Amino acid sequence: MFSRFLLSLVGIREAVLEQAPSDRARYLSLGAILLGTAAIAAVSMTFAIQMAVRAPLPLAVFLGIGWGAFILVLDRAMVIGMSKQKGWVRTAVLVVPRVGLAFLLGVVVSTPIVLQIFDREIQTQIKVEQAENESDYQRDLAADPAYLTIPDLEKKVAELSATASRDPAVIDRNPAVQQAQAAYDQASAELSEAVKDETCERAGWNCPNSTGVEGIGEAARAAMDARQEKQRVVDQKLVILNKAKADAKAAEDINAVAAQAELQRVQPELNRLREARDGKTTAYRVKSADSDGLAARLDALDTLSETSPSVNRMRWVLWATFLAIELLPVLLKLLQMGGGETSYERLSRLSDESDERAAQARIAQEENRVALEREMDADREYLDARDQLNRRRTEERPNRQPEDYDDRAASARVDSDLHTGS
Repeated sequence: MFSRFLLSLVGIREAVLEQAPSDRARYLSLGAILLGTAAIAAVSMTFAIQMAVRAPLPLAVFLGIGWGAFILVLDRAMVIGMSKQKGWVRTAVLVVPRVGLAFLLGVVVSTPIVLQIFDREIQTQIKVEQAENESDYQRDLAADPAYLTIPDLEKKVAELSATASRDPAVIDRNPAVQQAQAAYDQASAELSEAVKDETCERAGWNCPNSTGVEGIGEAARAAMDARQEKQRVVDQKLVILNKAKADAKAAEDINAVAAQAELQRVQPELNRLREARDGKTTAYRVKSADSDGLAARLDALDTLSETSPSVNRMRWVLWATFLAIELLPVLLKLLQMGGGETSYERLSRLSDESDERAAQARIAQEENRVALEREMDADREYLDARDQLNRRRTEERPNRQPEDYDDRAASARVDSDLHTGS
């Protein structure tokens, strides 16, 4: 059953092939090649559909099978239609367009398969190109005049928000507060040193600038006086610091109201610019994420071929291999045409000639029958016309006796009238 299907693909008539069994294997092989190229075409289209439109696998397989069936029908038509003609010019006119079409189909079919074979390398290259494009995009976005004010607005909004929220850190950054804080910190450090010197002198420890004598002597009392003076300075600096903070807080309360009003004006503009920039970036990244279709894969493969000689060699070797597979049915038929006439071809030709002669005989017989029927119809029309004329003449002469007429003379006159245009 399957062998009959393969033979039908090549257009073989089994009744004729039975008389040339030696050619059976040849045509079975040619039919199997036709089926194989169609299967490869179906796989190729499945890959292409998934790459180009990201169709679900069942849909891609369905469309791939449809494409394979179309390629099978097309290859079958080309193989069956190729036959040796009288003269090389006629043969070339018949063969060259079919070979050209087969070459074009081979290119179409082989390309998705080659892309699928190099899929891992292509995906890596696409990611590299997407990263490079992302970097270029961010650089161009940063230089876009429409968004140059965003950093300044962000800084301004942050400052206004801190001011409007009465952040203690804002008070601490006040110059007067910072100066008072520095003075207080220095006084506190000097007080700590004075306390240390007093402790060492009273305890009799061997500290720098200490007498090393325990107890409250003249040196200890001097250290106590120095410590008390430092404490008085610290207290003064603390009062100054608190006053500076209070003044700064009062100023910040006034500034907070103004900052809140300014923030309500600046924040919407910043939000608008951010949304426009983020929307543009989102659209770019969506487009970039989708840029792994058929064209992007071809570009990535071209880049890989330029940077890697081994990839370039393998690419063209694989492409030529699958192209040759797709051309194989037409090439085999072409080689068969270049050889001598096979037994099947000779028997098929003789059968065709016999069928043609039989058809011509049937046509001639039919033409003779039609011509005879036409003659008989003409004779009947002639006889009917003569009878009508006789009846008309008889009706025109009602008073004459039949014996007054000679039958032969009347018939002659009727024939004469018919031939002269009645």
